[in-house]
Amino acid sequence: MNKFLTTIVAYCAGHFVIDFISAFVIATIVMSGYTSIFSVVSLIVLYNVIAFGTQPFFGFLIDIFGKPNHWVIYSLFISITGAFFYFEPIIASILLGFGNAIYHVGGGIISLNIEPSKAKYPGMFVAPGAAGLFLGGVLGYLQINYFIVLLPVIFVCFILILLFVKLPIPKILKFKEKKPDLIGLVLLLLLISVCMRSLVGYSLVLGWKSVFTLGLILVLAIVLGKFLGGFLADRF
Repeated sequence: MNKFLTTIVAYCAGHFVIDFISAFVIATIVMSGYTSIFSVVSLIVLYNVIAFGTQPFFGFLIDIFGKPNHWVIYSLFISITGAFFYFEPIIASILLGFGNAIYHVGGGIISLNIEPSKAKYPGMFVAPGAAGLFLGGVLGYLQINYFIVLLPVIFVCFILILLFVKLPIPKILKFKEKKPDLIGLVLLLLLISVCMRSLVGYSLVLGWKSVFTLGLILVLAIVLGKFLGGFLADRF
């Protein structure tokens, strides 16, 4: 058994939790009277720009300072703090965005280095995020008592923080710089595909995601596709 199996399971759980917190808090804010369409769109755009747009910056910092597990711990504290600022939507979105960005980069680099030639660990790491977003969004939409939902999740966060302090992490490989080749073009094409996919997802926000049963089925398909995709890539 791989000695990092417990590590990757813990980081998968953390991925679920941090995406759950983000979706739950923002959905709660939106459903609590933050009704202006412009305000709602601005809030969601602000969160997404920070959560995804700052990842290269934090990747650069983690490359310099190392200790990605410490950064993951910081990210959980930042997201928990953001959750307690639900009454200040802009501050909450900023903190949640930064927490999410740091977690994805810190946890991502750990999953990539468990077995650098394998895709199964990154696949395992990314899979639970979609489930966390879906469930957090649904509970926020239903306007269940905020702290009844949030406090157990925060308790799980602190358990994970204790685990992240103690669990082993793989050695982070340093790659030597190479002369420019087609990697830039490959990355550009990947970014274009991600942008196209996000536009499709956005256009369906009021479609399949608004029907719980269908949304649940498709989110499970996303989770399984990411989880199994890594194993299939390694196999074939």
